[in-house]
Amino acid sequence: MNLAERYARSIAHTSRARRVTPGGSQTSSKRPAAFPEGAFPAYLATGSGANVWDIDNNYYVDWICGLGAVPLGYFHDGVTTAIQEYLETGLLSASLPTEMEEEIASRLVQIIPCAQDAGQVRFVKTGSEACAAAVRIARRATGRDLVIVIGYHGWHDWVQVTSPDHPGIPSNFLADGAGRRMVARIDYNDLTHLQYIFKYSQQPVAAVMLEPTLLEPPNGTYLRDVVDLCTLHGAVSIFDEMVTGFRWARAGGQEYFGICPDLSVFGKGLANGMPLACVVGPERLLRYADVISGTFGGEALSLAAAGAVLDAYEDPPRAAIEAQWVGGRCFLTYCAELGIPTTGYAVHPKVCYEGEEMARFLQETARRGLLLHGAGFNVSAALTADDLDVTQRALAGAKAALDAGVPLEGTLPPASLLRRNT
Repeated sequence: MNLAERYARSIAHTSRARRVTPGGSQTSSKRPAAFPEGAFPAYLATGSGANVWDIDNNYYVDWICGLGAVPLGYFHDGVTTAIQEYLETGLLSASLPTEMEEEIASRLVQIIPCAQDAGQVRFVKTGSEACAAAVRIARRATGRDLVIVIGYHGWHDWVQVTSPDHPGIPSNFLADGAGRRMVARIDYNDLTHLQYIFKYSQQPVAAVMLEPTLLEPPNGTYLRDVVDLCTLHGAVSIFDEMVTGFRWARAGGQEYFGICPDLSVFGKGLANGMPLACVVGPERLLRYADVISGTFGGEALSLAAAGAVLDAYEDPPRAAIEAQWVGGRCFLTYCAELGIPTTGYAVHPKVCYEGEEMARFLQETARRGLLLHGAGFNVSAALTADDLDVTQRALAGAKAALDAGVPLEGTLPPASLLRRNT
């Protein structure tokens, strides 16, 4: 079967979807054009554990994991049961708060280091929203405007204005009419640049937001130095734990590296696929979250799912985290043995092909039952020995095909879509 036949329904649906959905997908990193279109599945139908099936009924071991949102796997028993049980109450989005809000917030402040000193939680629905909320809290708390960002922190105007191309965002979001900067972007691990800003900027810094890590590990005491610089200059340190949370460790990078920021934001794996994110920190900062409010902040099904996720990470302790590390180490070992270049951590590895070579690699791994992403992969705690066997054989077959010069049968994705943008 050629690939056009293998993905016949995906190809047909893409054409229809683009008529009613920008790009054919509600998420940039999932759109058909982010992969070798025509030679890669475009739409999924169902999932279980670490496995998914596309709308053409092709089976895959999923190493994308909902862009990191389903670390426990699809159709997780505990999460599914919690959702089903709470459905019976009828209070999905109630006219008054439910007890679930306090219950899940209380559990989070017990396990997240930056919240263990009179900690509080503000729930929102998405990672981008949580990042925007944390910045607003920090600006209110400090009375300052300038925010330093290190890495990707969502699609909202306040941070995307730092991108060279930011259509639809007024440039004065970057600086006001008097030339006072609102936000500046610097590189990860560039402590010298951060020190320079703190020392010489005519504006005091309100906050520094960064992912504690992603693919590149912190140099030496980098994370400690960032937090200490913020403390010294009265700024708020914010760890974006969207990817690291419930993956590197239950409480993310702050637990893994033993460095406690002032504030942190969590999402993705917090409710194992249900829409939930949060800002977490001490009451002295979260008191300023009174202006962060939304109809669905206390939506109960996602909170019920989060409760089941927290249960899963406690019984037995660290088992779900260790399963991700073990699965990822297997993936990196297979790649090393085959000569496939990689970077990153075992729980978030990335294959280092570029351009057409990456597109051909994605095409050939999908042909053999692996779902991978050019921007990096996420490891499911639900991986089985059979899943790892499929993975090993698919990587070997794809590498042999690349070495033999297999042609790209789909459309080459734009370089911007082979990089991380969500």
